[in-house]
Amino acid sequence: MHWGLALWVLGGCMNPGAETLIEAHRAGAGYWPPNSRSAVLGTISADFDGIEIDLALAADGVPVLHHDPFLSPEHCTVKDGGELNQRIRIDEVESTVLFEEYLCGGTPNIDFPNAEVFSDPIISFDEVLTALIEANPDLRVHLDVKYEEGWTLPAADFAEQILARWWAADLPQPMVVSCNTVACLTAFEDHGRLAGRDVFTVRIYPFAGVDSSSVSVG
Repeated sequence: MHWGLALWVLGGCMNPGAETLIEAHRAGAGYWPPNSRSAVLGTISADFDGIEIDLALAADGVPVLHHDPFLSPEHCTVKDGGELNQRIRIDEVESTVLFEEYLCGGTPNIDFPNAEVFSDPIISFDEVLTALIEANPDLRVHLDVKYEEGWTLPAADFAEQILARWWAADLPQPMVVSCNTVACLTAFEDHGRLAGRDVFTVRIYPFAGVDSSSVSVG
């Protein structure tokens, strides 16, 4: 089913009496480098109501945290401090190479002027799941999937790799999935249906139009 994100995370736009909840966007990018290990651990320690992380798939199918399906010279470097000469597609690099050879977050981000600036290695979704074991069981987990139709690995691959890990972790936290396209959301819902499990999804407006979702966003 498609849930309106504002209803579940921010509360109140269609129900003025609802409790307002605070979600740490990009794992807490207003305080730490976006989607970094520092941000994930900091958000968990700060006891936010929810955490949103962005997931891309490496060439070997391993889900990793990054806001875009590519590494950009504006936000990442090679580990020895050298600059990137061009964007690097995440789905063309093995996960072990991503973890060992690249750093991100070491340059100021104009979107988050008050955030700490330092370089962190790219981390895996598996590391996040391990961190969530010690987190508040009521922490809402929002997985924003960086699938791009006709460009990244298929949406079904994202659904299989991400959901298999989430289910295996057997965590108590509630979780929703968001994507830019209805096709991606459908892939997650279909994968859950085949496994006999519910997968709650959120469509990102305006990428997926209002008519494409079963619920309007407030």
